Amino acid sequence: MDTITPTPPLLGYDWLGKKPWDIQRHTTGLLTKNTRAYCLNAFGCGKTRSVIWAGDYLRRASGVGPVLVAAPLSTLGPVWESELFKLDPRARVQILYGTKQQRLDALAEDADWYVINHHGLDLITAELVQKGFQVFVIDELAVLRNSRTQWWRAANRIVHSGVKYVWGLTGSPTPKAPTDAWAQIKLLTPDRTTRSFTRFKDATMRQVSPFRWVKRAGAGALIHEQMQPAVRFALEDVMELPQSVYRTFQIDLEPVAAKAYRLMVDKLRMQTNNGETITAANEGVLQSKLLQVACGFIYTDTKGVFKLPVKPRLDALLSIVEQTTRKFICFVPFTHALEGVAAHLQAAGETIAVVHGQTPVGQRNRTFRAFQEDDQLRGIVAHPGCMAHGLTLTAANTIIWYSPVNSFETYEQANARIVRPGQTSKTLIAHLLGTSVERAVYQRLQDRSSFQGLLLELFHRQER
Repeated sequence: MDTITPTPPLLGYDWLGKKPWDIQRHTTGLLTKNTRAYCLNAFGCGKTRSVIWAGDYLRRASGVGPVLVAAPLSTLGPVWESELFKLDPRARVQILYGTKQQRLDALAEDADWYVINHHGLDLITAELVQKGFQVFVIDELAVLRNSRTQWWRAANRIVHSGVKYVWGLTGSPTPKAPTDAWAQIKLLTPDRTTRSFTRFKDATMRQVSPFRWVKRAGAGALIHEQMQPAVRFALEDVMELPQSVYRTFQIDLEPVAAKAYRLMVDKLRMQTNNGETITAANEGVLQSKLLQVACGFIYTDTKGVFKLPVKPRLDALLSIVEQTTRKFICFVPFTHALEGVAAHLQAAGETIAVVHGQTPVGQRNRTFRAFQEDDQLRGIVAHPGCMAHGLTLTAANTIIWYSPVNSFETYEQANARIVRPGQTSKTLIAHLLGTSVERAVYQRLQDRSSFQGLLLELFHRQER
């Protein structure tokens, strides 16, 4: 979709004492001036803060009351609650998560912002409607691209319950096909689109075989026309950002994985307390065990693999992938975890290639050439050690680290595959983390520090 000229920025607003980017000023302006609006800014362009400013402005200027935000589960605390605290520490925030009763208890508390995951909307739809929200924000609107789901129906009921302002946020409104846009438009601005999905599909796609449909030439323009009013900026439009942007995404471990991680940390800490020495030779092995738990695949002493549930991490990965406007590379440092990640992305409809230590050189070269030249190949899931010096993969502008590596050289060289001559866009390096050891490893990678003594440092701190 083309960049859409935004409305002028707000005048006289204090921006909660912070300094917004120019694109955030324009985005906030568009949201406050339209009761229905789409924010289609690309990933990394500060959509969350724009919404917080818009909501704060309306609350103060128009007295609209509390704001309801529906967002991916992985972003409730690490993104929304965190950004609200950074921008406005006085804001009262309630996270509506847990059992139905836990959500209702949180909803009963007085707050300025209520944040719920998409899939939780249908659990307490009636109570959310009864609350009488005047501002409803749907983060990652493209999650609701299927109008037959219970979550879409719940959101639709809330949207049409008398809510004055409804804003949809997504950097990629059509992640799989042009038809992805229909349910989103039907939710926010139904008068701008067709009554039926079938008519929209006929208008945006054409059938070339009994089981294959392709995008029509004018599909983008039609979606652009119907997804209005809207604002869209790309990452390269943010003049205030450096050429490479680093983002960290905190993900909670599943209870089973969290328990396994705590047990392993306790066991390793006990070993050191009993006088056993962690040497440079075995520290890497112990770190690797903890990182494997977070990835969801643990190598056993008998060379087997024990699998742990890691749905939140896989969902967070897929969310980032679907928001990318160009191609992506996902680095996974453990082979079985790599295969699990690739299977998850393929099951979600992503066209990817896989590269690891057992991939023949000829096949690797064909994959890298196709990645640069073939629009059909969206991503590569790879072991970071397989990315040779000098390799150019600038068709991608996003790298996602599913788990970190204990080598700054490997980390730097892997990132350099897209941050090199020939890159025409700003680049995003995303880190997924859910444990203390991952946080420590990423920090040392950023600081270019030695990894020696990392575990001892962790064991002398309170582990969570």
